[in-house]
Amino acid sequence: QVHPRLLEHGGAAIPSTTYVTPADFVAGGAPPAPVPPVVELDVELTGVGELVRLRRLLGRWAGGHGDGGDDPDDVMIAVGEAVTNALQHGAPPVRVQAFPDGGVARVRVHDLGSAAVFATAGYHRPNTASGGGIGLWLARQLADVVTIHVGTAGTTVELSFPMTGRP
Repeated sequence: QVHPRLLEHGGAAIPSTTYVTPADFVAGGAPPAPVPPVVELDVELTGVGELVRLRRLLGRWAGGHGDGGDDPDDVMIAVGEAVTNALQHGAPPVRVQAFPDGGVARVRVHDLGSAAVFATAGYHRPNTASGGGIGLWLARQLADVVTIHVGTAGTTVELSFPMTGRP
């Protein structure tokens, strides 16, 4: 859908009748799947003062799903950035849920805000001269996959990390 032209047999390019701009394609993503019945970490935050406790809990949780390498730090930093964004730009409380899912460690960050998020936010290195805007880009560098869904129930950011050392 994100290719404006298609190739016919023989190689001739023709306009695609189902073309969607990349930004519209990303913005129209499906809502996140339901959280599984067993969630290993479930924390609600209302202010940035609670980030230290969250990072400690995330570090312990991620350490149980990794091989003792940098994975726990990646999880703490990436999720910390998503939570900070939710607290600053969303509508607290912010709920953080972490759970294993088929060989992947997933962390879901949800707030009640529904402000539009630019479809390609965090995909390009930010200009740090402005003093901000690095959080989502950094989260995308550390997590394997970051998805964002904005709906009437709020904004959900889900971060996925490989589970190493555990099936």
